Amino acid sequence: MISDRIGLSPLWVGWLVRATIFAAFVGGVVILTLPMFVYRVGWLWAALAVVALCAITSGATTWIQRPIRRRYLDALQGLDRRRGLAALAASGPVLSTRIATRPPTPLGRRGHGAHVRRPRQRP
Repeated sequence: MISDRIGLSPLWVGWLVRATIFAAFVGGVVILTLPMFVYRVGWLWAALAVVALCAITSGATTWIQRPIRRRYLDALQGLDRRRGLAALAASGPVLSTRIATRPPTPLGRRGHGAHVRRPRQRP
């Protein structure tokens, strides 16, 4: 899988790939939905704004995912690239099955709905 290869690559490669894909998507959305913005500020400034936005958000996402990536790589330590990719491919359905079969959490346990005022019951 592509995401496994990005996960095994250095941080800067993952950041660059994410920023490029995000910039292409956001740039298309800006051109299609905000053509007057592009016209008023000019192509250069619009492109620089999109690139800066995507670089910053992709950098933040990459920075936040560092602990997950570290555990991911620690689990694969000692395996060569071929065996590591095979292990990741083999563990994919197991993780997705585990997530899908976990019972749902009641709303009150996680704090959702705790702020909702409930009417008093009258005797």
